[in-house]
Amino acid sequence: EVTGKKTANIRMDLDLNVKDVDEAVDAIIELGGKLISWPRRGGDVTMIDPEGNEFCLGAFTRSKEGILIPNKQAE
Repeated sequence: EVTGKKTANIRMDLDLNVKDVDEAVDAIIELGGKLISWPRRGGDVTMIDPEGNEFCLGAFTRSKEGILIPNKQAE
């Protein structure tokens, strides 16, 4: 457990690729997380966990050329 308030900028950018952003957001909120931005490029969102750590959720597929395509467009 980390004690004390956040005193510096985030040192790591955690991006999680999920199958369904809406389902993941609901599950994380049930666990105590909070949504802090909705939606951004391709439908990804930024959330914060109960300890104040930010992370992003997105649902993307990578094309053969290496381009990220939002899952809703890939279907």
